[in-house]
Amino acid sequence: MRLACGGQTYIFNKEGFAVNSGWIQFNNKWYRPNADCSLRSGWWRDHSHDSNNQQHWYYFLPDTHEMLSYVIAAIDGKYYAFYESGILICGKWVQSTNGSWYYANAGTGEFARNQWVRSGSDWYYFTNSFTLATGTIKIGNEYHTFRSDGVWIGKGLG
Repeated sequence: MRLACGGQTYIFNKEGFAVNSGWIQFNNKWYRPNADCSLRSGWWRDHSHDSNNQQHWYYFLPDTHEMLSYVIAAIDGKYYAFYESGILICGKWVQSTNGSWYYANAGTGEFARNQWVRSGSDWYYFTNSFTLATGTIKIGNEYHTFRSDGVWIGKGLG
């Protein structure tokens, strides 16, 4: 059972006790309680480590407290993507359901915006709308030309 009380939200087990640790699945959504049993909201870093010695970030919606998963989401004007497990994607390419490509920056997971990204030996540029530049566009005071797959060809009008 889920209950809101005093500005906080809690989930109770079948014995009637508020759950205060671990992951909780309720109505096909995932939640994580704080030590006082209230449900988390906002960013949370799991301090345990996976097999690659990595710590993971998760985001819990402020209004419902559910964990974001398998989604691209706008949070405070920035865009992020999350694996199905809810872990924030960092340092990787992300493809949306409409086929657009984005890049989730290493460390922050924030989508590249007005930013150059190097992948292998190729350079890419992400525009103000987070999209991969193609064709010829003006960046600063110079024109740059990109292939249809976003790879930078060079400066000047294509």
